Amino acid sequence: MYAENMNEALMLNKIPSRFQKMIDESLRDGEALKVVASGFFRKPTVDKTDSFMAGILLVTDQRVIRMFKLWWNESVQGIPISKISSVGTDKGMLGIVTINVTTANEEMDFRVNKAFAPALVDAIEEQRRMSGGSGTETGQILDPISQIEKLAALHSKGILSDEEFADKKAELLKQI
Repeated sequence: MYAENMNEALMLNKIPSRFQKMIDESLRDGEALKVVASGFFRKPTVDKTDSFMAGILLVTDQRVIRMFKLWWNESVQGIPISKISSVGTDKGMLGIVTINVTTANEEMDFRVNKAFAPALVDAIEEQRRMSGGSGTETGQILDPISQIEKLAALHSKGILSDEEFADKKAELLKQI
């Protein structure tokens, strides 16, 4: 599955082989991998300084996922596309760009070569547009149940077909 997903996705730079199994285990059924890049994550430490961990960032049609792996520790953190409120970049020294993905509750920073940053940001923004937004324009994030209720009202009025309603409802149920 890893090889198929990598062939379909835009692989921005060489992905270390130690991540192959983690990618396979992390992707959900039907989840399409769009872009993959290796880089570094900021990891706050107890003494309030930052350390950086090598890892990879995956952009799928459903989530932004960061992964890192040490000898004894694996970490996978995913943020649903529908929960992302903003994506920003900060240019640093030596051709490094920090991509900041923000939700109402958390932030995810990823440092990558400046050549790869535009493709990652574009992929995230494209998936946000394709998901129809998250209501963040008005400062509200709608939960999946509320969205299903609104879809049901549109369906009962004949605005959505049975197939359109079923497809969108299935997408939203995966978020619960």
